[in-house]
Amino acid sequence: LDALRHLGEYSEDLEKYDPRSKKSAFFYTGPESLKRAEVTRHLKQLENMDKKKNLVVLPAYRKPYSKYLSNTFKEFLVYAKDESKGEDEPCIIDNKETDFAVLDIPFCLIPLELDEVYPLSQSDAPKIHDKIAVEFVRDFLVDFAENYENVLIHPKVLDELELDFIEEYEHPEEIKFEKDDIKKLKAIADYQFGHGAGNALFTGKIKIEKSKKTGKIRHVFDGNQNIVNMRASDSFLILSKLGAKRLASLDGMRNKVMIDNSVESFARDGKSVFAKFIIDCDENIRSNDEVLIVNEEGELLAFGKALLNHKEMLDFKTGQSIKTRKGFKK
Repeated sequence: LDALRHLGEYSEDLEKYDPRSKKSAFFYTGPESLKRAEVTRHLKQLENMDKKKNLVVLPAYRKPYSKYLSNTFKEFLVYAKDESKGEDEPCIIDNKETDFAVLDIPFCLIPLELDEVYPLSQSDAPKIHDKIAVEFVRDFLVDFAENYENVLIHPKVLDELELDFIEEYEHPEEIKFEKDDIKKLKAIADYQFGHGAGNALFTGKIKIEKSKKTGKIRHVFDGNQNIVNMRASDSFLILSKLGAKRLASLDGMRNKVMIDNSVESFARDGKSVFAKFIIDCDENIRSNDEVLIVNEEGELLAFGKALLNHKEMLDFKTGQSIKTRKGFKK
């Protein structure tokens, strides 16, 4: 156990070698789980995502949270209020300008748009929370709340975290989370591919097909052209040719792997990419990620699934690095 706790000091290094999605669920087994790569990655991604003016924090309930949300809240307490308003001026929340998140151990906050993404939905923790975990979540929430003008927190959350509040919110019945599939897709894209990916992918006449059995999103189109498919097991997005082209419009090397021009034709034909031909790649690539394959001039050649992380791609001199899905022939 001492060795495991010492290993937790290297969680950021371990995260680089940890796939974003796995076949097994995440089980919280104690304070040591707070240092796992999945938690470290999630908190970092939360900090990098777009934020609205207001934040509403809800208590945990049955997963997936967005499916079982009742939207019948009887009470909210104001934890933070816009500093430009006077002490006697009431706090007013516009639902359209509000991020909704559920308090969770060990992931601290789970935005309702992301609640089906691995490992946020595929995780389990005891209902009786240990003191270290509660302090960990409280410290994160206190810091994270500084990104917002107004913060409303459900009384159950405040009681558990032992936080102070300014006042009671006057109209809790008006606080409602409105489900929006487009916003959900954009949030997942930003979470998976990085800031701006959602706006790049989902433009035009968006049409969504859902599973008749589960009601979950399965395919997304612009008119009749497929953009992405959503994987049922973890809710991550799988690119189509159109999706790959749109994602490639993002600046720099984001989600990209640059290969030697000498093997360009093989990539265009849909052949696998080997490590010895990789020149450069995005440092945020992890194994099993969806990646874009470009030549030395930055032209999109193909797209596929990474089998290695960015460091392994650059260090290895043999073996397969990318399993190509489809190529773009000239």
